[in-house]
Amino acid sequence: MTILLTNHITFFFYKKSMRKVGRQRSIPLHTIKDHTLENLESIINSIKEHTQLTIIYRGFAGQYWPSNYFLIQKMTLKDEDINIGL
Repeated sequence: MTILLTNHITFFFYKKSMRKVGRQRSIPLHTIKDHTLENLESIINSIKEHTQLTIIYRGFAGQYWPSNYFLIQKMTLKDEDINIGL
């Protein structure tokens, strides 16, 4: 399973599913209204500790994790507006 995480005014978690034939689906899972990267980093670390999910970051271009200053999103996705979340 893949988790799609988007950065707008709040953080949105989606379950992303793709079939070999047909459309891609994103099912809303959860919304986080505390819009701090410190809080998000803590949540992501807990998710990674307990699961083996793939996480796709969207809307985080040019932003860094507070604890280690690693880029959150390495490249902008094709259909992504690069001004969202900055």
